[in-house]
Amino acid sequence: WQATGWRAWADAETRLDRWPEACRIMADHAPKPALPVIAPSAEKVPRAELEQAAAANTGDLLPAFRLFQARREDGDLPGALAALRPVTARPDAPAYFHYLQARTAGEAGLWREAWEAWARYADARGDGR
Repeated sequence: WQATGWRAWADAETRLDRWPEACRIMADHAPKPALPVIAPSAEKVPRAELEQAAAANTGDLLPAFRLFQARREDGDLPGALAALRPVTARPDAPAYFHYLQARTAGEAGLWREAWEAWARYADARGDGR
């Protein structure tokens, strides 16, 4: 039943205020998305340059993704989440941004934010309740 009822199970956990458990269920059962593959450059792009590109190109999601990656690689979870939030607030945000937000918020212990991102990810994929 877990293979087919994981979303309902996770929803039930949230009604009991068991946010970490609900997020664990989603992380264990929600299919993982394909993520953009960015060829590594010979030089590390300075973070200030990535921040400027993400702020200047709000319609282009690649700079936000690259900024998220850079901050994540530096272990800056709050910064990584800050790079994702403007994108995930958009109604046309690709599902994989919600996935990244869910994973990162969970690692940061921000369970309510993680759950909300998991729910948006599942809804965008059509993994209904």
